[in-house]
Amino acid sequence: MKVSRLPLLFLFACALVVVSCSEDGDSPVTPNASDLLMCVHPYFFSGVTGTSYTFEMDSRFAPGDVYCEWQFGSDGEIVTTQGETGSIQHEFSSAGVDTLFVRLYDKETDGLLRTILKYVTIRETADGGELVAIPGGTFSMGNVSSYDGVSADLLARELPVRTVELSAFHMSETEVTQADFEHVMGFNPVPENFRGDQLPVGSVDWISAIAYCNRRSIMEGLTPVYSFLDTLVSCDTVEDASGIGVDASANGYRLPTEAEWEYAARAGAETQLYSGSLEIGGLDCTTASAQLDDIAWYCGSSNSTIHEVGQLTPNEFGLFDMSGNVREWVWDFWSANYEGLGTLDPTGPSEGEAHVLRGGSFLSYPHTLRSAARAKGTLSSGDTFVSYGFRVVRNQ
Repeated sequence: MKVSRLPLLFLFACALVVVSCSEDGDSPVTPNASDLLMCVHPYFFSGVTGTSYTFEMDSRFAPGDVYCEWQFGSDGEIVTTQGETGSIQHEFSSAGVDTLFVRLYDKETDGLLRTILKYVTIRETADGGELVAIPGGTFSMGNVSSYDGVSADLLARELPVRTVELSAFHMSETEVTQADFEHVMGFNPVPENFRGDQLPVGSVDWISAIAYCNRRSIMEGLTPVYSFLDTLVSCDTVEDASGIGVDASANGYRLPTEAEWEYAARAGAETQLYSGSLEIGGLDCTTASAQLDDIAWYCGSSNSTIHEVGQLTPNEFGLFDMSGNVREWVWDFWSANYEGLGTLDPTGPSEGEAHVLRGGSFLSYPHTLRSAARAKGTLSSGDTFVSYGFRVVRNQ
């Protein structure tokens, strides 16, 4: 599937506004609506300074018998465009919050049909944390070291152990923070008592994590990875991932595969934790553990709350919080075990009724913090707990 290098945003309201951007001053090329997955919060558009954005009415909502007035801020210049071919270009020179008014008029009577209001949040950069280069290589994926602190049924999820070969990629050194998520998506899903700019975002379903990846890609002028194959829908109506396509060659942000996540978490270690062996019981939240307390916020150290990212000891790749704090969504559909799955850049089963969560959380028992441990989350939008978060990767 070919996707234009110039990004596209869809802002949902009474009418639909298409937004693309160009950093080099070239005329934007508008991709097909069905080419990109564009799940955005209904009331917010986020961008960065120094980028020229093109706003265009979707022809389904702006037929030829209407014209539009565009205005940035209550005192801004009013620009008029005609029908479905009308578009405007606007570059934001300073950071802050602005308001975009779009008024649709009947061309024959000049009667006002509707007013669309958008809140525009602009930052100096769309940067959501440093990316760490993860070298390609092979590793043994699964339960490679014996551990009797968890049931045989749970351990069976991590078998059979197989040798996996991965290409190089980049991974964010921390989990996506609430400040990063709110800037890109326009809202913070975390309950008030767990909020903080540098706390990892939680209460995120898998679909919202995918949407963040695409929106951040767009804001940084990258090609989005994900698309819907059939039709453009809003996040609120997405029930499953069966229609989501992947452009494997795209340079935008995406979720890690399960294999990439475990390889990055281990950072060469074949012990239960990247810091060494897990020497306490799998359900023990009271016994001090140097191996755990140095690297993870979990039931024995977190005081039942989320903590700021990057505060504990990273692994050998320089990644923080790969154990604990919040669980992390990965791309793969859930599988009961690894039987029959691929070994070269594997992406998991081709379909399923759930996705995989990795890493354990601030509420988790010790056994869930092991690099091999797996958990299951459903596909439906709204499957969230405050402990559900994510981090992003990009192809090298």
